[in-house]
Parts: sequence; C-alpha cells; structure tokens
Amino acid sequence: MNNKFQTVLNVVLIAAVAVLFYKQSTTNASAGVESDESTETEQVVVATNESAKGASIVYINTDTLNEYYNYFKDLKQSVESANKRLEDEYGKKMESFQRDYAAYQQTAGNLSINQRAAKEQDLLKRKDEIEQLENKIRAQADSFQKKSEQFQKTVYAYLEKYNEEAKHQYIFAYTQALIAGNVLLQADNTLDITKEVLEGLNAEYAAKKNNK
Repeated sequence: MNNKFQTVLNVVLIAAVAVLFYKQSTTNASAGVESDESTETEQVVVATNESAKGASIVYINTDTLNEYYNYFKDLKQSVESANKRLEDEYGKKMESFQRDYAAYQQTAGNLSINQRAAKEQDLLKRKDEIEQLENKIRAQADSFQKKSEQFQKTVYAYLEKYNEEAKHQYIFAYTQALIAGNVLLQADNTLDITKEVLEGLNAEYAAKKNNK
C-alpha cells in the first residue's frame, strides 16, 4: 500500500513540476532582434550551490519534496489511514463470510427449513455489508484522485508565483525512482532549487492551515 501510494503521488508530483516554464515573450524576442549579435544566442546561466537565482534551467528533487513537504505528508497519512481502516474491516468481514458460508454449505442438509432461511438471510445481510464496503473503497479511490489533482494544482500554482520573480525558463522534476514520466536522468546539484521551493510551499501550507 505504501509503495503504491508513493509511486502514484510521485507521478502526480512530476506532472506538476515537470512543466517547462518558457518565459521568452514576443516582446523579449523582438528586443533580441534589435540587440547586438552577442545576444542572438541565449546563454544558459549556471547557478552556484548556494543559489540558483538567474539560472535558465533548474530542477526540483521530488524525492526530497515528498519527504519534507508537509501537505504531501498529511495527505499521505490521511489516505493511508482511511484505506487501512476500510481494508482491515473488509478483510475481516470477507474472511468471516467465506468461512460461515462454507460451513453452511456443509451443514445445510441437517438444518430445518426455518434454520436454513434464517442462516441464508444472515448471509445475505452480511454480503450486502461487504458490497457496501466495496463501494466505500471505490469512493475512497475517487476521493484520492481528487486530492491528487488538488495537490498537483497547489504545487503548480506555487511554482507559477515563484517563477514570476525567479524567471527561470525551464523547471524540471528529478527523482531517483524508476517510474514512468521520469525523463530527467541526471541533475547538477548547482541547479537544485528544491530547498527554497520547499520552504515556500511549507510556509504557504502552514498559513492555510492556520486560517482554517
């Protein structure tokens, strides 16, 4: 359950931050034409370890974000806790139902008509309860999907605000996990903006929680 959840949200997070922020507007392009030849070819600015300010290409380490972004941790905990309760209840009810149903099949011939009717009614009632739990599990999956989409929107919205000042042209997502969507295989630490983005995201999340 944990690994599956981690993989799904890794994919969601990568989709949120692996957006290419190409900030060269038509105005900037026109300005480039009017400038001297030295500005015709855009230079990629390499940031220092201390700061990636001014870098054209930067990245966010989603493994670090998953571990330390409080919104992600709270979301993961709430989803896993809810799923565990439902799965535990479903497992117990299903095991008990299968055991009693098997026992009924073996002993039904020795029961009176009234006893069989009562037992079958009880089994049908328990079967309905199991189906209701299955519906709850499906509803929980739908709820997780909506929370994942909201999580993605939150990260994306913050990056848009962040990049209004930072003005990076490309923001990539980097993870060491071998999952679909991981197109960045190697990353230079000098271009890592995870720390400052993480601090901003956590500050924003803390403010929202305090306002509730």
